[in-house]
Amino acid sequence: MSWRALMRRAPTKSFTVVGDVAQTSSAGGTDSWAAALSPYIQDRLQVEHLTVNYRTPSRIMDRAVSMAQAHSLPVTPVSSVREGERDPMIEHAEPSELTQRTAEAVAAVHEERLGRLAVIVAAERVGAIAAALRAHGGLPAVGVGSAGVDDEIAVMTAQDAKGLEFDAVVIVEPAELIDAHGAGDLYVAMSRSTQHLGVVHARDLPAGIAD
Repeated sequence: MSWRALMRRAPTKSFTVVGDVAQTSSAGGTDSWAAALSPYIQDRLQVEHLTVNYRTPSRIMDRAVSMAQAHSLPVTPVSSVREGERDPMIEHAEPSELTQRTAEAVAAVHEERLGRLAVIVAAERVGAIAAALRAHGGLPAVGVGSAGVDDEIAVMTAQDAKGLEFDAVVIVEPAELIDAHGAGDLYVAMSRSTQHLGVVHARDLPAGIAD
Protein backbone atom coordinates (compact mmCIF):
# COMPACT_ATOMS: atom_id res chain seq x y z
CA MET A 1 0.00 0.00 0.00
CA SER A 2 2.84 2.42 0.82
CA TRP A 3 4.59 1.80 -2.51
CA ARG A 4 1.29 2.25 -4.34
CA ALA A 5 0.79 5.62 -2.66
CA LEU A 6 4.27 6.74 -3.67
CA MET A 7 3.83 5.63 -7.26
CA ARG A 8 0.61 7.61 -7.58
CA ARG A 9 2.47 10.76 -6.57
CA ALA A 10 5.35 10.32 -9.03
CA PRO A 11 4.15 10.07 -12.65
CA THR A 12 7.66 9.26 -13.91
CA LYS A 13 7.95 6.33 -11.47
CA SER A 14 11.57 7.33 -10.89
CA PHE A 15 13.03 6.87 -7.38
CA THR A 16 16.36 6.28 -5.69
CA VAL A 17 15.70 4.01 -2.72
CA VAL A 18 18.33 2.99 -0.16
CA GLY A 19 17.59 0.17 2.24
CA ASP A 20 18.47 -3.29 3.49
CA VAL A 21 15.73 -5.90 3.17
CA ALA A 22 17.69 -8.17 5.53
CA GLN A 23 16.72 -5.78 8.34
CA THR A 24 13.00 -6.12 7.69
CA SER A 25 10.98 -7.12 10.74
CA SER A 26 7.51 -5.96 9.74
CA ALA A 27 4.99 -8.64 8.83
CA GLY A 28 4.21 -6.54 5.76
CA GLY A 29 7.85 -6.18 4.76
CA THR A 30 9.61 -7.76 1.80
CA ASP A 31 12.68 -9.91 1.28
CA SER A 32 13.21 -8.74 -2.28
CA TRP A 33 13.34 -5.34 -3.99
CA ALA A 34 12.10 -6.98 -7.18
CA ALA A 35 9.04 -8.36 -5.40
CA ALA A 36 8.29 -4.93 -3.92
CA LEU A 37 8.87 -2.74 -6.96
CA SER A 38 8.59 -4.76 -10.19
CA PRO A 39 4.76 -4.62 -10.18
CA TYR A 40 5.06 -0.83 -10.57
CA ILE A 41 8.15 -0.28 -12.72
CA GLN A 42 8.53 -3.65 -14.47
CA ASP A 43 11.95 -4.13 -16.06
CA ARG A 44 13.22 -0.60 -15.24
CA LEU A 45 14.29 -1.73 -11.76
CA GLN A 46 18.05 -1.54 -11.19
CA VAL A 47 19.49 -2.87 -7.93
CA GLU A 48 23.04 -2.06 -6.79
CA HIS A 49 24.49 -3.84 -3.76
CA LEU A 50 26.61 -1.78 -1.37
CA THR A 51 29.43 -4.01 -0.13
CA VAL A 52 31.73 -1.73 1.89
CA ASN A 53 31.01 -1.33 5.60
CA TYR A 54 32.45 1.77 7.22
CA ARG A 55 30.75 1.34 10.61
CA THR A 56 31.12 -2.17 11.96
CA PRO A 57 34.54 -3.88 12.11
CA SER A 58 34.90 -7.26 10.44
CA ARG A 59 35.36 -9.14 13.72
CA ILE A 60 31.77 -8.22 14.54
CA MET A 61 30.23 -7.93 11.08
CA ASP A 62 31.39 -11.37 9.98
CA ARG A 63 29.39 -12.86 12.87
CA ALA A 64 26.35 -10.80 11.93
CA VAL A 65 26.51 -11.97 8.31
CA SER A 66 27.07 -15.58 9.42
CA MET A 67 23.98 -15.40 11.62
CA ALA A 68 21.93 -13.83 8.81
CA GLN A 69 22.95 -16.51 6.35
CA ALA A 70 22.19 -19.27 8.86
CA HIS A 71 18.63 -17.91 9.06
CA SER A 72 18.24 -17.45 5.28
CA LEU A 73 18.10 -13.66 5.41
CA PRO A 74 18.73 -12.02 2.00
CA VAL A 75 21.93 -10.39 3.22
CA THR A 76 24.71 -9.09 0.97
CA PRO A 77 28.18 -10.10 2.21
CA VAL A 78 30.19 -6.98 2.96
CA SER A 79 33.81 -5.99 3.43
CA SER A 80 34.53 -3.89 6.51
CA VAL A 81 37.22 -1.24 6.22
CA ARG A 82 38.40 -2.06 9.76
CA GLU A 83 39.15 -5.41 11.34
CA GLY A 84 38.62 -4.04 14.84
CA GLU A 85 40.50 -4.83 18.01
CA ARG A 86 37.90 -6.96 19.79
CA ASP A 87 36.19 -10.24 19.13
CA PRO A 88 32.59 -10.34 20.33
CA MET A 89 32.34 -11.19 24.03
CA ILE A 90 29.76 -13.93 24.59
CA GLU A 91 28.70 -14.76 28.15
CA HIS A 92 26.37 -17.51 29.33
CA ALA A 93 24.21 -16.97 32.42
CA GLU A 94 21.67 -19.02 34.27
CA PRO A 95 18.13 -17.73 33.62
CA SER A 96 17.82 -16.45 37.19
CA GLU A 97 21.08 -14.52 36.84
CA LEU A 98 20.57 -13.05 33.38
CA THR A 99 19.59 -9.55 34.49
CA GLN A 100 22.41 -9.29 37.04
CA ARG A 101 25.01 -10.63 34.62
CA THR A 102 23.83 -8.09 32.05
CA ALA A 103 24.33 -5.26 34.54
CA GLU A 104 27.82 -6.54 35.30
CA ALA A 105 28.69 -6.82 31.60
CA VAL A 106 27.47 -3.29 30.91
CA ALA A 107 29.39 -1.92 33.88
CA ALA A 108 32.58 -3.61 32.67
CA VAL A 109 32.21 -2.09 29.20
CA HIS A 110 31.38 1.33 30.64
CA GLU A 111 34.57 1.29 32.72
CA GLU A 112 36.56 1.20 29.49
CA ARG A 113 35.05 4.54 28.43
CA LEU A 114 34.46 3.47 24.84
CA GLY A 115 31.62 5.96 24.35
CA ARG A 116 27.87 5.54 23.88
CA LEU A 117 26.52 2.11 24.75
CA ALA A 118 23.26 0.45 23.70
CA VAL A 119 21.75 -2.51 25.52
CA ILE A 120 19.45 -4.20 23.01
CA VAL A 121 16.74 -6.46 24.39
CA ALA A 122 13.29 -7.82 23.59
CA ALA A 123 10.52 -5.36 24.45
CA GLU A 124 9.37 -7.27 27.53
CA ARG A 125 12.83 -6.96 29.13
CA VAL A 126 13.38 -3.23 28.64
CA GLY A 127 11.95 -2.17 32.00
CA ALA A 128 13.72 -4.80 34.10
CA ILE A 129 17.10 -4.28 32.45
CA ALA A 130 16.87 -0.49 32.72
CA ALA A 131 15.95 -0.78 36.40
CA ALA A 132 18.88 -3.13 37.08
CA LEU A 133 21.34 -0.77 35.39
CA ARG A 134 20.01 2.23 37.32
CA ALA A 135 20.41 0.29 40.56
CA HIS A 136 23.95 -0.78 39.70
CA GLY A 137 26.54 1.46 41.27
CA GLY A 138 28.87 3.59 39.21
CA LEU A 139 26.82 3.91 36.04
CA PRO A 140 25.60 7.20 34.51
CA ALA A 141 21.99 8.01 33.69
CA VAL A 142 20.32 5.23 31.71
CA GLY A 143 17.94 6.15 28.89
CA VAL A 144 15.17 4.00 27.48
CA GLY A 145 14.14 3.52 23.87
CA SER A 146 14.88 5.84 20.98
CA ALA A 147 14.19 8.80 23.27
CA GLY A 148 17.16 7.76 25.39
CA VAL A 149 19.84 7.74 22.70
CA ASP A 150 21.46 10.92 23.99
CA ASP A 151 22.28 9.22 27.29
CA GLU A 152 25.62 7.46 27.60
CA ILE A 153 23.80 4.17 28.15
CA ALA A 154 20.42 3.37 26.57
CA VAL A 155 18.24 0.27 26.81
CA MET A 156 16.18 -0.33 23.69
CA THR A 157 14.69 -2.85 21.31
CA ALA A 158 16.26 -3.72 17.98
CA GLN A 159 13.52 -1.75 16.25
CA ASP A 160 14.48 1.33 18.28
CA ALA A 161 18.10 0.82 17.22
CA LYS A 162 17.46 0.72 13.46
CA GLY A 163 19.49 3.34 11.61
CA LEU A 164 21.59 4.17 14.69
CA GLU A 165 25.16 3.38 15.66
CA PHE A 166 26.89 3.04 19.01
CA ASP A 167 30.46 2.63 20.20
CA ALA A 168 29.44 -0.51 22.08
CA VAL A 169 26.42 -2.81 22.05
CA VAL A 170 25.37 -5.48 24.52
CA ILE A 171 22.64 -7.84 23.30
CA VAL A 172 20.59 -9.66 25.91
CA GLU A 173 19.09 -13.06 25.07
CA PRO A 174 19.38 -12.89 21.27
CA ALA A 175 16.97 -15.80 20.79
CA GLU A 176 14.20 -13.57 22.15
CA LEU A 177 14.85 -10.99 19.44
CA ILE A 178 14.26 -13.68 16.83
CA ASP A 179 11.16 -14.91 18.64
CA ALA A 180 9.66 -11.42 18.61
CA HIS A 181 10.24 -10.20 15.04
CA GLY A 182 12.55 -12.63 13.26
CA ALA A 183 16.27 -12.83 12.56
CA GLY A 184 16.24 -9.41 10.89
CA ASP A 185 16.01 -7.79 14.33
CA LEU A 186 19.05 -9.71 15.57
CA TYR A 187 20.95 -8.73 12.43
CA VAL A 188 20.13 -5.09 13.16
CA ALA A 189 21.31 -5.44 16.76
CA MET A 190 24.58 -7.13 15.82
CA SER A 191 25.49 -4.52 13.21
CA ARG A 192 25.06 -1.33 15.28
CA SER A 193 28.47 -1.30 16.98
CA THR A 194 31.62 0.55 15.92
CA GLN A 195 33.91 -1.08 18.50
CA HIS A 196 32.50 -3.66 20.90
CA LEU A 197 29.76 -6.29 20.78
CA GLY A 198 28.75 -8.23 23.87
CA VAL A 199 26.14 -10.97 24.12
CA VAL A 200 24.63 -12.24 27.37
CA HIS A 201 22.40 -15.29 27.05
CA ALA A 202 20.73 -18.05 29.03
CA ARG A 203 19.01 -19.82 26.14
CA ASP A 204 20.91 -21.50 23.31
CA LEU A 205 22.55 -19.05 20.96
CA PRO A 206 20.91 -18.68 17.54
CA ALA A 207 22.79 -20.38 14.72
CA GLY A 208 25.70 -18.44 13.27
CA ILE A 209 26.59 -16.23 16.23
CA ALA A 210 29.29 -18.44 17.68
CA ASP A 211 30.68 -19.66 14.32
